Order: sequence, then C-alpha cells, then structure tokens
Amino acid sequence: MFRQSSHHSSTTTQLMLFPTRTLFRLLPYFLLIGLLATCRKKDEGFGPDGEPRILEMTLPGVPNGNLRIDQEAGQIFVTLPTDLPTLDFTPFFRFTPGSRLQKSPGDFDPFHFNVCASSNLPALTVITDGTKFKNYKLVLQSGEPLAFGALPQPFEVGLDGGSCLSLPILNFYDGSQNIAEVTFVRKDNGLRSTTPISCSPKGQPNQFSVCLPPDLTLGEYTLTLKKANGRTATAPHTLVVKKGLPHLGINGIYFYAPLIVGEKTPILQGSNVFEGDGFEAVLKNRNGAEYRVKPTNFQPTGRADFDLSGLPSGNYYVYLLQNGQLTSAKNRVIIIKDKNQPAIHFFKGLAGGYLEPLRFKRDQKEWFIFTPFGPYGKNPVTRLKFDPTIGGLAVLVDVNVKGHSNGGPDGGLPSFTLPATFPPGRYVLTLLIEQADGTVRESEPLERDVVVE
Repeated sequence: MFRQSSHHSSTTTQLMLFPTRTLFRLLPYFLLIGLLATCRKKDEGFGPDGEPRILEMTLPGVPNGNLRIDQEAGQIFVTLPTDLPTLDFTPFFRFTPGSRLQKSPGDFDPFHFNVCASSNLPALTVITDGTKFKNYKLVLQSGEPLAFGALPQPFEVGLDGGSCLSLPILNFYDGSQNIAEVTFVRKDNGLRSTTPISCSPKGQPNQFSVCLPPDLTLGEYTLTLKKANGRTATAPHTLVVKKGLPHLGINGIYFYAPLIVGEKTPILQGSNVFEGDGFEAVLKNRNGAEYRVKPTNFQPTGRADFDLSGLPSGNYYVYLLQNGQLTSAKNRVIIIKDKNQPAIHFFKGLAGGYLEPLRFKRDQKEWFIFTPFGPYGKNPVTRLKFDPTIGGLAVLVDVNVKGHSNGGPDGGLPSFTLPATFPPGRYVLTLLIEQADGTVRESEPLERDVVVE
C-alpha cells in the first residue's frame, strides 16, 4: 500500500511539475512573439508610444522628390515647382495602420489647400481610435528665384483708363503672404510709379493682373517686382507705354452721382485724351439738342476735363470725336436741377447702343438704379411714368423699392413689372417720387425712347 501510495505520490508530483517545465520551454517563444509585434509596429511607422503618423503625401503634378516629411518637427515641406499645375491641391496620404485625419465641423472633405492662401494653411492632425494623435504643419517653399516669365513682344500697353497687363510671374508662391508691388521706373528720368498685385485663389497659377498706376505717363519703363518678404525680380524687357483708346466718364467709372446745375461746375472727364489730338465731346438730349465741348485742363497722364456748365438739366448721351471722326468712347451724362431731383442711372440694356431705344417686355420683371433712394420722408411712393410719344394719357407703373439692399438674383434693386394688359408702343420715360405731403418730384426724361413689346 505504501509503495502504491508512494508511486501515486510520485506520479502526482510528476504531473504537477510538467506544465511548469513546459512554460519555461515556451517562454522564449512568447518573448520572440512580443519582440516581433514590437518590431512590426515600429516597421509600420508609428512614433514613440504608438504615436500615429503621416507616412507619405503625394500631390498631383508635384514630383515626389519635392515633398519631405520631418516627423520630429511635425512638418511637411512642399517645394512648389516652377510649372505649377494648379493653385488648389487635394493631397493623397498614407497613414500608419488604423490612423486617419481628424475632421472638425466645416473642414474640407476631402482635405485640400490652396497655395494662394499659403499664409493661412490648415493644420493637419492625425489620430487613431485611441487617444494618440500627432499634429503636422504644411510648409510651402519655392525652389527657384522669383522671375518674370516670357513677355509678349513687342512689350507695350496703351495708356487706357484702368488698363491692366496680364503678366507671367514664376515661383511667386513661397509660403509667405502672396502680395507684392510692381514698380514702373521711367528709363529717362527714373520716376517711379507703384501698383499692388496679389493672387486669386481661382486664378491661373503663374498669371497675374498688373494694373497701370493712375499717375503713369507715356514713355519707356523698367518693371520690378517685390514681394512682402523681400524677394525681387526684374522684367527682362522694357515696357513701352503708348497712347491707347480714349474713354469718357466721371471719376473713371460708369455709375456716378449726377452733375448738379449751379452747385458746382459740372465736369465730364476723359482719359487718354491728349492736347493737340483734336478731341471734342458731343452731347445730345432726347429732344435732339446738340452741345459740343472741347477738352481743357490736360494732364500728362492723358486725363482732361470737359466743362458742361453751359448745359441745361437733362439726360444726355455723349460721344467723343477725334479730328471729326467718331471714336469708341461714349457714355451717359445726367445733369439735374438740384440734389433732390430723382435721376435714372441704369437699366439693363441701357449701356448698349446709345442711339437705340430701350426695350421692355410685358409680364417680365425689370430692375434699375436711381437716386436718391429716399430723401422724401417715410414711405415715399415711387412710380415710372410712360408717356406715349404719339400723344395720349400717360401710364403710371408702381416701383418696388423695398429691400433694395437685400441682395438676390437682381441684387435686390428697385424693380417693376409691366402687366400683360400694358399697351404696346413707344414712350417717353420719367421717374416720379411722391412725398407724404403729396409733393411729387419728377426726373428728367430718359435720353432715348422706351419701346414696350
């Protein structure tokens, strides 16, 4: 019995010791598996303590050699090529397994950036399903010097009002503010005129609009470009500024305050109008009265004045003659009796053929611009008066002036609609504004007929 018991005891002891010996035998394998797992995570590109990372970024049209990720600094360097394919990029990323970009409300999806806004590029945050994350910053830089591209030959521009050059500028984008100045330096006396330029997010990558400075005069110029961060470039060819097409306007724009009889000398301005070139402005009202005015006060910049103080109030169309020949310069001139007289500035189609009648269709909304909008007290009544040219009763049409600053398809401008029953025909058009006390102010008649179809 004892031996049996002893035998059983021995057997039991052996059975209890077996798993322990097995565990020791397998321990190296467990260590190896753990080491392999650690190596695998390291091989998969995770940072310290399993920090997620961007392992690779590619940009369409940008060579891979122009991209570099500094994991320690958390920066992605992009060297923009000279032949930049676009301003707006949607990158492709390769992350550590299980990682992704963090997105907040309002973020672009998919992530993209525009090099025109390079001074305000979005940050990148890579996250995993856990609590680990890593921030990255995009750093844009130019690999080549700032330079002008191939310029047109001959390199010249007419001194027209508001003229702009479209110039190729290379390697402009470098991660700094994308604003610069172009300086026009006269070759004969060194006088300098400067104009600002900037990029447009939807513009062509290497094409920039450079408008002529208002004080520029005829002559030859060297163009220099300087960015806000100090990078500079000089155009390889001389720019010749010559006489261009003349223009007529008031302060160089189409929409302008009406000229007022007696308050000050009404002045019509011409640009690219030089002394000795035989210019003369011709103004006509709807009654056929014609007034001819020669320019005065000539400026070296090509600006000149036309004194209209001898003209009565009215709406006029004006065109410019040079040595008796009609030029392309034309415009409208409004002269009112006093500052409270209404004036019609603009109808859709009014800037077209200046001798052609204005045409309205029935049952179709029309919008226009007039002044003043309301110096007449609370809720003035605004109407258009259609007076038949062949005689008969005038027809009044209400104008909707509510919410004229609210925007919308027509800019929220004053509007009206001629009903389907409106008699077709040819009319003289004026604007009426009735004050709360019943006083009615009437504009000058439009300089052309209105045809209702």
